Amino acid sequence: MVHGRLILVNLNASLELSKEQIEFAYPKSTQTIEIETFVKAGEIDIDLLVKPYYLEPSGKAADKVYALLRESMR
Repeated sequence: MVHGRLILVNLNASLELSKEQIEFAYPKSTQTIEIETFVKAGEIDIDLLVKPYYLEPSGKAADKVYALLRESMR
């Protein structure tokens, strides 16, 4: 059972995390994508559009989920 973890910050200091803090930092993985909100195109900084970013499915089951997401956003 993990009660906490001591992390060495430097030679003179350390930080102890509680079990709850560790669990919050590493939430359980699910097979869902939660979309919180959409923004208008004008609200996006143009510098963020210089380089394209892609989401990519991981595993065979994810292909179907991402296809559904893609089609719902058309």
